[in-house]
Amino acid sequence: MSNEPRNMDMRALAGKSGVIGLLLSLLVSGLARADTTFVAAGTVDALWTSSGSPYVVQGNISVLAGDSLTIEPGVRVYFAGAYSLSVFGYLAVNGAHGDSVVFTTDTLQNPTKWRGMSLSNADDSSYIQYAVFEHSLANGNLGADSLGGALIVSNGTTISVEHTTFRRNRAELAGGGVYVSASTLLMDSCFFERNISRAEGGGLFLNNSVNSVVSSTRLFRNSALNGSGGGSYVRGTTPLLMSCTFDSNFARVNGGGIMFKNSFATLDCTVIKGNQGRGHGGGIACENSSPQIIDCVLDANYTTDFDGGGIYNWESSPHMLRCKIVNNRSADDGGGIHSYRELSNGIFEQCEVRGNLANGEGAGIWVTLDGAPTFIDCIVRDNTAGLYGGGVFLRNNAHPTFTNCDFDSNTSLGNGGGLSIRQSQPTLSNCRIRSNSADDEGGGVHLWEAAEAVVTNCLIADNSAGLNGGGISTNQSTLTATNCLVVSNSTAAQGGGLATANASKINLLHCTFGGNIGGGLRLESSVSDIENTVIGASAGNNLYLAGGSSSRVAYSLIETSPIFSGNDPSQGPPHLGILTATNANGDSCDTYFNVYGDAEFTDESGGDWSLMSSSRAIGAGNWNLLATDLAGEPRPQPVMTLPDMGAFESVDGFSPDGLFGSLFGALGPDTFKVVADIVIDSANSLVLAPGTTLLFCGPSGMQVSGILNAIGTVTDSISFVTDTSTNPGRWRGMVMNSNAGASELEHVLIADARAIDTKRTQGGAIRMNGVSPTLTSCTLTRHRALQGGIVYLEQSSPQFIECVFAQGVADSGGLVCSRSGSNPVIDYCVLTGGSATAGGGFLAQGATGQVRNSILCGNSSTSTGGAVFLDAAPALIRNNLVLNNSSTTGGAFWTGSTSAQIEFNTIAGNSAVDGAGIYMRFGSTQVKNNIIADNNGDGIYFFVTPTSVIRNNCVAINDSANFAFFGNSPSQGPAGLGGLDSLNANGDPCDRYYNIQLNPRWVSGSGHEYYLAHITTGDSADSPCVNAGETSATAPEGSTRTDFVADGGIADQGYHGPETAGPPAAIDDLVIRATVDSIYLYWSYEGTGLFTVKSDSLLDGNFETILAVTTDTSVVLPNSAPLHPLKGYFHVTVEPLE
Repeated sequence: MSNEPRNMDMRALAGKSGVIGLLLSLLVSGLARADTTFVAAGTVDALWTSSGSPYVVQGNISVLAGDSLTIEPGVRVYFAGAYSLSVFGYLAVNGAHGDSVVFTTDTLQNPTKWRGMSLSNADDSSYIQYAVFEHSLANGNLGADSLGGALIVSNGTTISVEHTTFRRNRAELAGGGVYVSASTLLMDSCFFERNISRAEGGGLFLNNSVNSVVSSTRLFRNSALNGSGGGSYVRGTTPLLMSCTFDSNFARVNGGGIMFKNSFATLDCTVIKGNQGRGHGGGIACENSSPQIIDCVLDANYTTDFDGGGIYNWESSPHMLRCKIVNNRSADDGGGIHSYRELSNGIFEQCEVRGNLANGEGAGIWVTLDGAPTFIDCIVRDNTAGLYGGGVFLRNNAHPTFTNCDFDSNTSLGNGGGLSIRQSQPTLSNCRIRSNSADDEGGGVHLWEAAEAVVTNCLIADNSAGLNGGGISTNQSTLTATNCLVVSNSTAAQGGGLATANASKINLLHCTFGGNIGGGLRLESSVSDIENTVIGASAGNNLYLAGGSSSRVAYSLIETSPIFSGNDPSQGPPHLGILTATNANGDSCDTYFNVYGDAEFTDESGGDWSLMSSSRAIGAGNWNLLATDLAGEPRPQPVMTLPDMGAFESVDGFSPDGLFGSLFGALGPDTFKVVADIVIDSANSLVLAPGTTLLFCGPSGMQVSGILNAIGTVTDSISFVTDTSTNPGRWRGMVMNSNAGASELEHVLIADARAIDTKRTQGGAIRMNGVSPTLTSCTLTRHRALQGGIVYLEQSSPQFIECVFAQGVADSGGLVCSRSGSNPVIDYCVLTGGSATAGGGFLAQGATGQVRNSILCGNSSTSTGGAVFLDAAPALIRNNLVLNNSSTTGGAFWTGSTSAQIEFNTIAGNSAVDGAGIYMRFGSTQVKNNIIADNNGDGIYFFVTPTSVIRNNCVAINDSANFAFFGNSPSQGPAGLGGLDSLNANGDPCDRYYNIQLNPRWVSGSGHEYYLAHITTGDSADSPCVNAGETSATAPEGSTRTDFVADGGIADQGYHGPETAGPPAAIDDLVIRATVDSIYLYWSYEGTGLFTVKSDSLLDGNFETILAVTTDTSVVLPNSAPLHPLKGYFHVTVEPLE
């Protein structure tokens, strides 16, 4: 039943003391009138007019669905107790400007206050305008009664609220002023003041408020006492807040001004000022949210305990456009912007981050934990950090992108005035880093603890540092800078432009350094690759190196000669600064094509760092694919020339004498000087005629992405070489990728290349990536790399047929390194003279492959696998001569965690502490039909390999033991191995696996020294290895006999060699020179051969002691070598290789 308001006689209320108190209060305040209207508890369907005002509510009242309550201007509604107004129908609060409707209570007489207004599934045409809600309290037990101190809107209601003030209201849970849930709030020109929520949303709480719009509203001095969102808490959906002001609000936890959670809200043209978040986000805090924040100002917000003075993003990706984040401060990190966790990938465009303070790190911007925000056209200036990163601090794998940003006049009391980058991977493009300062290192930028930064087309100028690196400093980090200008920076210590330390890696391409105070570049204990760079005049050392022997400085201009620590040139790249060559322009240069002298900048004092037309840096760079310079001008100029050194391209280039750039069509026969990198593009092919030589004159290399056909002949081969007398630094070898798999090389010599600790560290001669070319009768010699001294394979399956790999040096795979699913075939090849830490000759790791019918000799490793190292590599090693290799473990073979097959090999003369023949560690490798004899150490060493298969081998006369086991425990290998308790088919003693331990009785023959004795070839008895192989095995092609007759019946053990033409040739013109410590042997030979150097140490005239196996025509022997003391010191034989 409708409860109509009514006028009552004063005498009727005599017994109602509470109401009397209220009336007395009204009388005192001058507001009580004779027409005061009292509203009893119940339902309301009425019009409240000013003539009936004030209205005194005496209990909980409600407007039912279908009913309405309209309130005219000037009406004052007093709640006499803890009562509420619930609306399920239509509500029209129709105040007017200067004549508002007021909802209130007397807080003296009613200290428990009223319980506010709620609209639940109310009529969507309801509205409130020109109203005041004050002194309301929602203090229920964490239910609906604890939400929305003054107003709660729920259950799909749409309500318009305009020109309304919410002040001094309170909610125990959320929404001190207003709480909106699953409804639409259309709010304009409202004012929230001093509302309080004990938990979330001191002023306004929007919870899944579909299509809500809050405009031109001010939220002032509201508080979330124990929670977040002092001004407003926005959770879920996409409300729009526009042209609002959030100022002086407080949150005990996060978001002093606003808290966004799981929200895609839009904040437009809004001022967030002077708010306090004691936890995170003085102005704004975002959690799992991606709000759009456009044309907003975040000013003078602060945190008192933790991070994010302006805005804090926790796994959130806001899009901020044209915002000002100024004068905020953080008690810890991120004075302006704090971005936390891997999903914090916001976009910040045309934003100004200025004047912010952080007691800790990143006064302007702080990003961590895999966050990848994007900053475009932003200004970061005048920020100050108490620790690190005045402008920006990055840590823990942050990888933001900065494009066309300015970092200007920021200050750090620690390192990184502009940016401090720790364990992170940012990308900076077209940025300007200017006038920043750091009390410690890195005035402009500091990289530390394994940071990796890519910096392109950037200006780094006028920065200063108290310690090293006025412009940039790096510590145990990687910097890649391209087209950068690093000028006019200063330091009170060293490295005014750039300072590196502690195993940093520096890659500089087309950079210009000049006018720096404290020196240009200080490279200390670092590996640097510097190319096409100008290191111009600086106050101090232009280029200082310490511990940089593995660095590369090439095609660059250095104003003065490099300075080495302790005046020791070994502190830098070998031969750096020694003028031994002439570059493409005819200027004197060192082996790396560096030139020295005045850079000839156009106007240093005026800040014009371009090159004068007379500079020797013009047209002296290495060829590359950079299309423009720092100024956006085309590079090179004119086209079809080499680019200039430095960041700026001149128009005065000219065509050099020599090959460079893209090659296609046919070339040769002739000798062609290569003066810069050459490329066969993926759509092109190049045919080299027999007799063609590519002479690499400097530190250039060749990239084959298309098809290379280099088919020479026995008498007219093709060569890829350098002149080591003028280019002692060597060339950089060949990279084959993309469409190079169809390439063919035959009768080709590739010599004297190097890929050590630079951008190319793999494959001294050739690095293959995803290609499978064929190389036949090629010689690859005298190369060096970090991995794969001669060839490095990744996901590649090339074929090498009748090739020679000689004298390669690497850490992994002295000659060949095969990884990542590669499957090479090495057939009828020679692998000799390789040295490495692991795999002196061939290393396969996570790859397969075949090595067969080949000779592996004279290789060494300092750790594992003198000839072959197999780790998780089920390769086939079949029918090879494996001789005179050495290592600490596994003189010939080291196998680990693999199921490789090693069969029909002759393994002799190898040396190791453990496993001179084979060292087996885990796995189930099959070793069958081999001869493992006369090694200097164990024949086979077993480490936890009881499932390995060892059958039908001859394991004999090895120095230490034929079979050795870890811990002297036979259980490390197959059960019963080595116990001579059986007889094989020849009647010789053997173990249960038919392994014999008898002298193999080798004899010399044409081609090598390890044929087997056969009665049919005139020997007194057959070798015990004859007919001793597996009965089911198929013998390799070739023979163990000196007359080259193939096996008959059961296969022989060991290597089966091919027939060669005639007896071994003797070398007669042998020259011997001796010193106190060594003996030097020199000889000559037409063609390529494998030479065996022997002595007659047994004094029987047979010269059977092998001292060296090499493809060189010289050897150095210690005086301690086993020599004949009276007659004939040496005998040298050769096996022709072509």
